[in-house]
Amino acid sequence: MVSDQLCLIYDTESGAILQHHRAVTFEGGKTPSTDEMAEFALEHARRRLQDNRTIDVLHVNPTAFQRGRRYRVDHKKKALISDT
Repeated sequence: MVSDQLCLIYDTESGAILQHHRAVTFEGGKTPSTDEMAEFALEHARRRLQDNRTIDVLHVNPTAFQRGRRYRVDHKKKALISDT
């Protein structure tokens, strides 16, 4: 594995995480830039959500985001916070 990236789409009002997008790149593959990841994730989220809420992207280390735990984003600090 050459690269492992994770970005979270979250509601800027509540900090609720709405989606996550992960890109794992193996040798010979093209690693997306953080801007490419964010653009793809936001476009996908806007199509899926189809509402007027304000969303944003937070890039996090994939090892910091563990399945089964509840998280939210502190929008002011741009930080992932565990609720459990």
